[in-house]
Amino acid sequence: MRQRNLLRQFTVREIKGRYRGTSLGALWLVAQPLILLAIYTFLFGVIFAARWPEASSGGLEEFALAAFSGLIVYSVFSESVARAPGLVAGFPNYVRKVVFPLEVLPAAAVLASLAQGIIGMALLVGAEAVFLGHVPWTAVLAPLMLLPLALLAAGTSWLLSSLGVFVRDLASVVPLLLQILFFLTPVVYPVEMVPARFRPIVALNPVSILVDGSRGLLLFGRVPDLLPLAAVTLFGAVVFVGGLAFFLRTRHAFADAV
Repeated sequence: MRQRNLLRQFTVREIKGRYRGTSLGALWLVAQPLILLAIYTFLFGVIFAARWPEASSGGLEEFALAAFSGLIVYSVFSESVARAPGLVAGFPNYVRKVVFPLEVLPAAAVLASLAQGIIGMALLVGAEAVFLGHVPWTAVLAPLMLLPLALLAAGTSWLLSSLGVFVRDLASVVPLLLQILFFLTPVVYPVEMVPARFRPIVALNPVSILVDGSRGLLLFGRVPDLLPLAAVTLFGAVVFVGGLAFFLRTRHAFADAV
C-alpha cells in the first residue's frame, strides 16, 4: 500500500509492454485468448466431443464459453507465474538501487494479469448474453474468485522471482510445470471426464477449485461450496505472506547474483 503509486505505474507499464511494437497492440488482449479458445474448442469439443453436464443445451457454443471461463482464470495465474523467474534478474539496474522496492515488480505482473482476467470475464458475459440469451445473477460474484487467485499468484511469483535470481534454470522449468498444471486442471474439460481414481489429485489442486467455481458462477448459476473456497483462500493467504517474506529476506543477496 505504501508503494501503490509506483505499483500502479508499473502495472500500466507491464500491460503496455506486453504488446508494445505489435501490429494489433492492445487487441491482443482479446485476440490471444480467442485463438487459444478456438484451438481447445476444436480439440476437446469436436474431436473428443466433451460436454459439460451442467450445460442446458449441450451445444458447442456452450462448451466454448465454459472452456473460455476456465482459460480466463487459469491465465491469470499462469501468466504471472511464468514471468516470475526472470523478473528481478531482468532488471539489474533496479537491483543495484538500494532504495527501489523490488517487490513491486512481481506484484505489478500479477495486477496486469488480473486486468486481463477482468476484461476476459466482461467479454465472456457479453458473449453469453448474445449466444445463450441469458446471464445468471451469480455472474456478479465471479470477480470475488479473483481474490484468492491473486493471493496465490502473487505469493508464488515473489517466491519464484527470488529463486530465479539464484537458479536461472527456473526460467525453463516453470513453463513446463505450468503446462503440466494446465492439463491437471479442468480448464477445457469437465472434471467428470477424469477417472475416479485420479479425481482426488484434481480436487487438491487449488487452481482447479477456482476455475470450477468461477465457471459455475459465470455460466451455470452455481454458487461454489464455501468450505473448499475458504480453504483455498486461506492457503492463498499463507502463500502470499510466505512468498513475500522469503522475497524480502533474500533481497539483500540479489545484487551479488545478477
